[in-house]
Amino acid sequence: MTAFWAKKYLNEKNIELVFSYNKEILGNSRINVYTAATFELSINGSVVLVGPKRVAEGFVCENSFDFSANGDTQIVIRAVHYGITGYSHFNQSPFFAVELINDGNVI
Repeated sequence: MTAFWAKKYLNEKNIELVFSYNKEILGNSRINVYTAATFELSINGSVVLVGPKRVAEGFVCENSFDFSANGDTQIVIRAVHYGITGYSHFNQSPFFAVELINDGNVI
């Protein structure tokens, strides 16, 4: 798994990136999201997970969601990096990684 962010916007404030994955998914699946940015995970138009969990600066938590699918599935993750320090956000480098596991296989 490789963490990424839009290189051009590493030092910018209030940047929103949207990642979309549309594919046929059959069976039991899990999405693991690792991020230092605020995110919202939607599956087929329904918000199912928001985060991140609050952790110390420089750390991230695994945010997981289990689901079953039987056909075309749209997964959308909206990640926002504010670039400021506040109660719920640290001003740290943006970081985003996601892992989709379907029936024990990483997609």
